[in-house]
Amino acid sequence: VTGVQTCALPICDFIVEKRMRDQTNQLVMHLKLAKAEAIRTGERVSICAANTSSCVVTPCPTKQTGPSSGHNPLCKDTECTCAAGNWELGWLGWIDLDGNGTYDPTVNMDEDDYEPVVLFESPLTGGNTLRSPSGDFPTTISFAPNGASLNGSGEFVLCDSRGLGSGRVIGVRATGRVRAVATNAGGV
Repeated sequence: VTGVQTCALPICDFIVEKRMRDQTNQLVMHLKLAKAEAIRTGERVSICAANTSSCVVTPCPTKQTGPSSGHNPLCKDTECTCAAGNWELGWLGWIDLDGNGTYDPTVNMDEDDYEPVVLFESPLTGGNTLRSPSGDFPTTISFAPNGASLNGSGEFVLCDSRGLGSGRVIGVRATGRVRAVATNAGGV
C-alpha cells in the first residue's frame, strides 16, 4: 500500500458532498445569527475572516455591561485577529460596540468594556476554500441593527478539490437576506 490513495467509490463522493453541505450550512447559519444578534441587541454585529486556530474562546463571566447585556456571549479573546481574504481559516463574530468593523478585545482598554464574541468557526476541513471573489467581503461583513448588510450585496464561494463546478455560492443581499446555491459547471 502506498502513502496517499484517492477514493473513487460512491461513499467518497457522499463524504465530500456532505462536507460541502455542512460547511455551507454553517456559514449561512452564522450569517443569519449575526443578523439576528444585530436586530436583537440594537448594535452592529460583524464577522471577520480570522485564523481561529490560535483562538481560545471560553464562556464569559455572568456580569455583562452596556447595551449588549442580557445575552450570553462566548467571551473576548485577545489571541484572535482578523485576516484578509482567508475565510477558510475560520471566522469570528462579535458585537461591534465601537462600530469600526474591527474586532477589539478591549474597547477603551477597560476590562469590563469589551466587544463580546457571539460566534466562532474553526478552520474548514478537506482543503476547501472560502473566498469572496469579487472582493465584496475581503475581511469583514457587518449587519446593522435593522438587519441590513452594511457592506451591501455580495457573495462568498466555497470550493473543494473538484473545482468551481461543484462549489457553493453564499449570497448576502444589502437587505441582509442570506441564500446559498450550487454553482454550475460553467462557473458562478
